This record gives sequence, structure tokens and C-alpha cells, in this order.
Amino acid sequence: MDAPGVPQPTIGQFCAKVCAWVRFWPDHDAITAELTAHLEDHRDVLLERNPALSQAEAEAQAVAAMGDPEALGRELDKSHNPLPGWFQILFRVSVRTALILLLVFCFLPKATYLYDLIAAPPLYNDDDTGVIVEHYDQAEVLADYRPEHAVCYLEHYTFSAERVLVTPREHSVTGEPALRVSVLLKAVHLNPSLRCPRISGWLWAEDDLGNRYPGWNQYDPAELLHGLYPEQAAAPELYTTMGGPSLQTPFVTYYDVYVIDVDPEAVQLTLRFDRYGKIQLSFPLSLKGGGADV
Repeated sequence: MDAPGVPQPTIGQFCAKVCAWVRFWPDHDAITAELTAHLEDHRDVLLERNPALSQAEAEAQAVAAMGDPEALGRELDKSHNPLPGWFQILFRVSVRTALILLLVFCFLPKATYLYDLIAAPPLYNDDDTGVIVEHYDQAEVLADYRPEHAVCYLEHYTFSAERVLVTPREHSVTGEPALRVSVLLKAVHLNPSLRCPRISGWLWAEDDLGNRYPGWNQYDPAELLHGLYPEQAAAPELYTTMGGPSLQTPFVTYYDVYVIDVDPEAVQLTLRFDRYGKIQLSFPLSLKGGGADV
């Protein structure tokens, strides 16, 4: 027991002495909080039972009742062993780092194609005509926007049209003015085994004038050759909706889809997927831009 006249340590000082004997310093705050709460409760009870006590006297008695801070600290050190403590911290840091890396490399991909198409104005390369424009601002762009509500759900997937680019071109058969519509399609899925859903070749489009732009699996080429689409049957390419996966990650797949020979009088193009007998995906996209998809 302390000699008369020797001031008793305050609650804060007592907690500091206890923690001085606990080697695992990351737990000092939690130990201090727990001891402080206990000592303050004891102090308040003493004040309630004996109103003649000052708060400092009641606090000193509560601290004295806790005993030797060194002995208490040594006992707490046994239950706050540094080895498992640091292991838990290392494990939490590793998990958080892995999650951050997963977000960076899976949900925020930095592939060249996506960087060019999403983050920066893309270079325009018309593979159909062989005309290469080195800079975006040299290409004639009729519409370039990010649709606001072009989202569809299919089983385990959430599909969305991330960006639409409309540029002029010559019709591959007639040579008349036409449009090329490029669409960045995104598929999100929570199961890595479901990445890259098989929609390529089954995507097709239809404009508001009734013109259809089939994908390469949408129609039998024999039907085209028998006159169903005679003007397309003579074309070097039988199909006018094309493209496929441009980037695959465990949880996100991007598709570079484009529709060629689109009627320049059309104001809306609807991208569809109906491989299994009914329309399961449908993206109405404005050809005039401004995000006015309806």
C-alpha cells in the first residue's frame, strides 16, 4: 500500500503503467479502454455510496482496489501474446491487400483497349474500308456517349452497354452512305467460372425503320443465298453484327460489338440476344447520341 501523502495515480496513469508490461502494443488501446470503463464504473459507485468523497478521492480508491499495475500487466501480457496477435494483423492486411488487388485488376481493368475506349478518346480504325485515322479528333463522329439506362439481366449476369460510338462509312455492297455503330458491352458475374458468357455470334440488331442486322449465328447462310437477304448475300461479309470478347477477368467480361451498314436514316438501334427462342437481352440505343437511349 502506498504511504500516506503519496498521491495515487489517476486512471490514465494506472492504465499506462499496466500497458507498459504488455508487449503487444496494438492491444494497448483496447486494454486502456476496458480498464478505464471498469475504473470509472467503480469510481461512480463509490461516489454514489459516499457523497462526501471527492471525485479524485473516489478515483484513487478505485485505482487502489485494482492492485499492483505491474502484476496486472504481466497477467494481461500472457493473454495478449505478440505472436498470434501479429499473425492476425498480418492475415487481415493480406486479405485487404488481396481484395484491393482484385478490385484493381478485375473491376477496374486497365487493358489498352478499355483504356482507349473508356478513359481516353479512342483511335478510329475502319477495318472495313482500310482507312486509318490516327487521331480521334480527325474522325467524323456522329455520336459518342455512355448510355444511362442500357442494362439487362440474364440468369447470373448483369449486362450493360458502357459506350456507343457512331461513325459514317460506305455500305459494303452498294457504296452508299451508311453508319457503323460500335458498342462496348459489359457482363458482370459473381462466379469466376461463369466468365465470358457465350453471346458472340448470337447478337443481332434492328433499327427503328425495320432493318435487321444479323449476327453470324443468327441466320443460316443458305437462307441468305436463297434470297432472304439478297443484297447481303452478295456482300463479302454475310453478317452485319459482329464482335466478341475484348477483355476477360474473373468477374467482368467486356465485348467489342459493332454493327455495319446501318441505315443513315435510322435514329435508334436495338441490340438483341435471342439464342434460346426468345429475346433475353435488348439494348435500345440512340444513334444521335446524348445518352438518349429509350
